[in-house]
Amino acid sequence: MTEKNQKIKKYLKLLGKIILGVLLLFFILVLVVRTPWAQNLIVSKVTSYISDKTNTKVEVGTIYLTFSGDIQAENIYLEDTKGDTLFYSKSLQADIPLYPVIFKNELSIDGVVSEGVVANISRGNNPEEFNFTFLLDALTTTNRHYCHRSRTYEYFCR
Repeated sequence: MTEKNQKIKKYLKLLGKIILGVLLLFFILVLVVRTPWAQNLIVSKVTSYISDKTNTKVEVGTIYLTFSGDIQAENIYLEDTKGDTLFYSKSLQADIPLYPVIFKNELSIDGVVSEGVVANISRGNNPEEFNFTFLLDALTTTNRHYCHRSRTYEYFCR
């Protein structure tokens, strides 16, 4: 009985160390993401990705992760395909829940607070297209992943 209790204690200690390690890594990740270096890295990656996808100018001055978990960005500038200002905001704060982003691969915005917004939205000759349609087309994908039954495997996903 004593040997069994020692094994249980050993496994519980190991489990406790694993849980503590995961929590410590999460805490370090949160601290690193809140540093200006990491936030500038995120801004540069996101703006270059959107600029490359849309072939337009995209700028973000600074970005902060607030204590409530919101994302606050300053001096956001988006250009349309003609080189005109599509969107500018002096300050924008968005409430973006992280759980759907991480676990469901979904992006939802629960609330937005903005200051100093300039948005030049217009339609061309086609009533179904706006001057920001290029942005939606560039950032959405038409390549969906569907699962199909296969004869050699139970499910085949591509």
